[in-house]
Amino acid sequence: MLLVVGITAMIGAYTSLGRNQRLAMESEYMQRLAIDKYQELVATEALETQSLNGDFSDRGENNYLWSASVTATGTNNLSALSVTVTPRDSSDTEQFTVNGVVYQQPQTTTTGSATAGGG
Repeated sequence: MLLVVGITAMIGAYTSLGRNQRLAMESEYMQRLAIDKYQELVATEALETQSLNGDFSDRGENNYLWSASVTATGTNNLSALSVTVTPRDSSDTEQFTVNGVVYQQPQTTTTGSATAGGG
């Protein structure tokens, strides 16, 4: 009888270990996806004009969604960028968020001035 209890406890421990390892691997994968998407958004330098949510179907990954938000920092030309990756399966509450500050070049406007040429 004691042997049965010991074997049952050992099987339970292995099951728990396997689940924890799967969750750790999924969390690491979401972290990599979030960092990649953050870097992609910064590299395009068009945070105001591009979509700030989507999925990773362009990478062949349909199990995760991403969303981003851009907020003012109170400092000229600096914005706070936050990218969050969540599993598409809504029953899983795990998510990963990357936060950072992005420099945005000031928008310049040019005004044309006509000069009259004398002849």
